[in-house]
Amino acid sequence: PVLIAKHTKLRNKMLKTFIVLAALAFGSLEALTCCSNKDCSQTANCGANQNVCTSTWSINSAGNNYEVYSRSCSTGNPQEDHCSIDSNDGDVTCKCKGDRCNSVMPDILTGDTDRITCYRCKSGDNCQYSDSTSSTGANYGTELKCPKGVKKCKISMDDNDFHTTFRRDCGW
Repeated sequence: PVLIAKHTKLRNKMLKTFIVLAALAFGSLEALTCCSNKDCSQTANCGANQNVCTSTWSINSAGNNYEVYSRSCSTGNPQEDHCSIDSNDGDVTCKCKGDRCNSVMPDILTGDTDRITCYRCKSGDNCQYSDSTSSTGANYGTELKCPKGVKKCKISMDDNDFHTTFRRDCGW
């Protein structure tokens, strides 16, 4: 009788462990749901290997703010939310975990605390550089609130045969 009782307890413990492991395994197989268009009016059930939602934010045509460029399912580390800034154009791509987590503007682009403002003027925008104290009539570009983490503004110069072109932007 003692041996049977120990065997029954061991069997019950193994059964409980199996049930817990099966629940965890099947729970992780549930499809992640992410926003799949700009205004988040459509969602998609992500594929088996897609374990995070992603959103990409680009600078608008006026050059003074960020707007969503795309939202979708993706692969990545589901243990952490993460945003990265493209060093060429300033696009911000974020990956997050959880259903429809890509429906909101990421923290890197919200609020004014810890965000600097820079002039933004692309090549071809007739940007001007002034090293004098008078800035009357100078075109420095539009002001852009840079993403969190950007610590400086930058000015670069293209010099061709005909004239010099200046560009201003956040220091990605």
